[in-house]
Amino acid sequence: MRYMAAGASILMVCGSLTFTPTAVADTTVSADSTVMPYDYDGDGYSDMTVGVVGEDLKGTADVGTVQVLYGSDGGVSSRDQLWHQGVKGVKGALERGDRFGRALASRDFDGDGYADLAVGIPDEDIRKKTNAGAVQVLYGGAKGLTARDQIWHQGTAGVPGGNQIDDKFGFSLAAGDLNGDGYADLAIGLPYEDNGSVVLLFGASSGLTSARSVRLRQGKNGMPSTPGGYENFGRHLSMGDIDADGFDDLLIEVGSESDSTLTDYSVGSAVHVLRGSEAGVEPTGSQYILPADLGLSEMWQVRQMALCDFNADARDDLVLSSNENVAVLHGSAEGLRPTPLPVSTTPGTDAVWSVSPWFDDDVGPDAACGDLTGDGNADLAVESARAVKVIQGTAAGLEATSTTWSDESWTWKDWTNLAVQPNSGGTHAWLVVNTINDVAVLRGTADGTAGPIETWSQNSPGVKGRKEAGDAFGLILGR
Repeated sequence: MRYMAAGASILMVCGSLTFTPTAVADTTVSADSTVMPYDYDGDGYSDMTVGVVGEDLKGTADVGTVQVLYGSDGGVSSRDQLWHQGVKGVKGALERGDRFGRALASRDFDGDGYADLAVGIPDEDIRKKTNAGAVQVLYGGAKGLTARDQIWHQGTAGVPGGNQIDDKFGFSLAAGDLNGDGYADLAIGLPYEDNGSVVLLFGASSGLTSARSVRLRQGKNGMPSTPGGYENFGRHLSMGDIDADGFDDLLIEVGSESDSTLTDYSVGSAVHVLRGSEAGVEPTGSQYILPADLGLSEMWQVRQMALCDFNADARDDLVLSSNENVAVLHGSAEGLRPTPLPVSTTPGTDAVWSVSPWFDDDVGPDAACGDLTGDGNADLAVESARAVKVIQGTAAGLEATSTTWSDESWTWKDWTNLAVQPNSGGTHAWLVVNTINDVAVLRGTADGTAGPIETWSQNSPGVKGRKEAGDAFGLILGR
């Protein structure tokens, strides 16, 4: 998967104004434009980043923390950091129910060669506005993440909109280089602000800035609205270059729901695709993909979006894991091409993969992607029947068959997440799976079967903290 890029020009939406900004010269692209996400110390190994959203600290319940276990030549290590508000030098204070770490995203926002971390705090109270939400950004350096940080919310100067009760700014996050200037940008979801919105912050040499901040809303300033019943715009976000034009594109999921657990919904999901450009994103000509476009039922509900290049054409392909199946749409020069999807039989074609019944089908399986076999082709990992199905990638695309990765020691929860990360110096990525207050890490192998398994928790030797019921260690994984 491509990480950063360079590129061309178009229009932006900011607050209630539509304008054409000055183009950004390609000369701003830095040599650090391919920094690996979650590699905070720049050593070439991804660092396992774990949201512990139910962590209690100093007698305060559910403040939430983020634990980083650093990658090494041998894989995940016990060299770790525990981050939260109240750490020396970090802005903010410990507050009940903030759930720091509810969303995570990583890229190099300041172009210094080290990955940085954005942390969603959607339940943060801002000036008596309960659950208005905030995002905290920690910047990387030679020794890893540092207390050099920023806090963003809708009361921050230059950020469009105002703090409102239950907007949940930071409920979802995605990072990538939308305008190709070599600095990563951050998309922030507020799915409960009216019908939902997404705020964009753009990177610069000093880090993220609100100078050209953008708010995207359905039916506003050139943005189309989905037909009938779709709301919670920005519930899931993803970024990647689906057309290989050198700009990351922004994908926004929208779908009605009664609460944040994706249960009891009245309509399925739609996916809004916004193309990146030299000026940011282009609302005009954006694309909505509806379940009917894919030949799927109107109750088809996206749980997770992921982007990987499965067919080696330098374009990111979109994975949509849902309550019914897993769909893959391949990128092209024209972007995504939604048509009714067949069951997968031919590598490299848009298709759906069925998964074994999951024990909570109202939620559906999680999915993640990366090169688990070390052959240079991305593989797809899908949670299925208390195990993980790995569908191997080939030079032509994903195979139709899969292998099963599991372990009898795993204790599954109602909401299990996956990540695929290059945590070591080997050629194979590793599969990260959260269970109940533990995270299992499985090494990839050349033949596509699961390698040795390690289990990490706050009871692991050398790891900070203490394993406690309700901590939800690993409920959120950086990926």
